Amino acid sequence: INIPNQTLLQTEIENYGKDTPVRRRYPVTAGHADDPETVRRALLEAADAVQEFLPDPQPYVWTTDLQDYAVEYTLHAYIDDPKKIRAIDAAARAAILESCSRHGIDISTPTLIKSV
Repeated sequence: INIPNQTLLQTEIENYGKDTPVRRRYPVTAGHADDPETVRRALLEAADAVQEFLPDPQPYVWTTDLQDYAVEYTLHAYIDDPKKIRAIDAAARAAILESCSRHGIDISTPTLIKSV
């Protein structure tokens, strides 16, 4: 697309992405024996603990993968300050660790033991 400079100078430009919230993803794996509703509840409680997450759109959790030794859940949440992504991600991960621990959910990578 070619737009003449004069047209750009004389026309108002609207940035459609300026006020759009940014979605963040936090994948977590839990064992197959863990109750899916308990995992979802723990992740949503973690989202409630992160002040920078927007209340609208609301955070939500999807089951995103069925692995051999775990089920992957992903917490999705929205922020409005991309400059603070690293700090917000750190706060979110800390809240996820704390909430999963409180609910008795082990999110560590399973150790595979092979007997010969």
